[in-house]
Amino acid sequence: MIPKPVYEAQPYAYVVTGLLLILEAPSLLLFVSALLLYSAGAIIWIVRAIYRGQYSRHSPAACYRNHLKPLDQALAYYQEPKGLPTPIYEALPFAYLLVSGLCYRYSSQVIYLDLMLMATALLAISGILIWIMRGYYRGYHSHKGDRSYPRTQTDREHQSIKEHNGYSEHHSPFYQHS
Repeated sequence: MIPKPVYEAQPYAYVVTGLLLILEAPSLLLFVSALLLYSAGAIIWIVRAIYRGQYSRHSPAACYRNHLKPLDQALAYYQEPKGLPTPIYEALPFAYLLVSGLCYRYSSQVIYLDLMLMATALLAISGILIWIMRGYYRGYHSHKGDRSYPRTQTDREHQSIKEHNGYSEHHSPFYQHS
């Protein structure tokens, strides 16, 4: 079994390595290999994001538990089409990065070099920011502490009972300071 840090870093390593090889690949075979490596990293990240999204606190079942909506309403909200299909939406930051890499690679063959480099920079910044924001909002960053919010109705009830009784984990009346 792969250690967790290696497993979590795998798609990022594939994407970055593939993008660097796309920028400087001298032969067609290496260029195609770089595209495949980049695509593999993007697909791995997208599949993990979709899988983890099914079990996040924003899934329909969690909405049913946390907001006490009827389950059919929660499911209907998530099944409505909202613009782009999910695979295309998930692939956008990787497409931006790929197009920016290709623009940079072929920028020497363009008459308006300044415009091409500006477009390359804007696409790269957009792709990186979208990728970072999605990872952050989906909770791929480390949290300080165990649980900062109640996740279920039972947790809310326990928390309200503790607050009503003046209980705190650090200042319990049963805890003797030594």
